[in-house]
Amino acid sequence: MLKRFLTLLAALMLLATVALAEGPAITLEEEKLLVVPSYGDQWVAYYVARIKNTGTVAIQLQDGMFQLKDKEGNELISKDWVNVFPAALKPGEEAFVCQQEYLDSGISNETVASHVFDIKASTDVYKTVTLLPATAEIVLPKNPDYESRTVYATITNNTDRDLYDVTLVFVIKDTEGKLLYVDEVTAYSAGVVAGGELKIRTDLSGSLDTWLNTEEASIGSVEAFAYIEEY
Repeated sequence: MLKRFLTLLAALMLLATVALAEGPAITLEEEKLLVVPSYGDQWVAYYVARIKNTGTVAIQLQDGMFQLKDKEGNELISKDWVNVFPAALKPGEEAFVCQQEYLDSGISNETVASHVFDIKASTDVYKTVTLLPATAEIVLPKNPDYESRTVYATITNNTDRDLYDVTLVFVIKDTEGKLLYVDEVTAYSAGVVAGGELKIRTDLSGSLDTWLNTEEASIGSVEAFAYIEEY
């Protein structure tokens, strides 16, 4: 079963359709699609990507589209929005997409044959992003049969003012430096004083953690960055 899953995963990576909308220059630098068992007979799809503003002006990312299709090209799932962090980029800056979709009963890794990803951008930037230094590490559970891996992160407020609603993005890479998984945590209603640090702890989902135990995952490192968005 595992061998069949890994073979299909490789095929899915080759059958991606990326149609970044015309307009400001956005480049898809890297992507990964995982379709793994969840609970019972349900499966879950994780799609992560790294995109870059390769233009000469600041952009605001907006809307977007994500689809999964079967071998005949029929839509299995279609979303007219994507989760992207952060949503505003200066020239040369990068953002990460993190999409998690639970699939209907009967849809599994053998059903999904391809995916489509698209995102739009505008030069009408209405958010200001302040990037903050951050570090992270993955800690293995003491009891792996009942607990998941935990990501511990430290965010430093290197500004001269107190900040609230800080978003942490952590990026898990394999031993070759390629994307494995991306996720975000926003500390709503919490603040970090000027010059201070904010500690964040988050557990990986059970289905993802199970996949990370396979040889195909091969965790190499975890990176993190943090920011606040202001209007």
